[in-house]
Amino acid sequence: MVVPDLLYARELEADNGPLLQKLGLGIVALTPDEVELAQQLRRLQPGLSLPDCFALSCAHRQDHALLSGDKLLRKEAQTRQCVVYGLLWILD
Repeated sequence: MVVPDLLYARELEADNGPLLQKLGLGIVALTPDEVELAQQLRRLQPGLSLPDCFALSCAHRQDHALLSGDKLLRKEAQTRQCVVYGLLWILD
């Protein structure tokens, strides 16, 4: 599993970030094109946070999928034909 660096810094690092990294969580930087896509998504879907948009942009990569409990984010991912899973999927 990987998360974009912005999402890690804003939402995970202060709490359990180091532990999650020890457990195998990877941190990836988006390419300039992926950052541009995230910014476009943010303008088109103001209900999504910037970290959400970074995660969705990352999910466009080959062999990547999005894992989210956010209904709006999952719906946008499906609209953009990304592989997407809800949080209950990980428990299965």
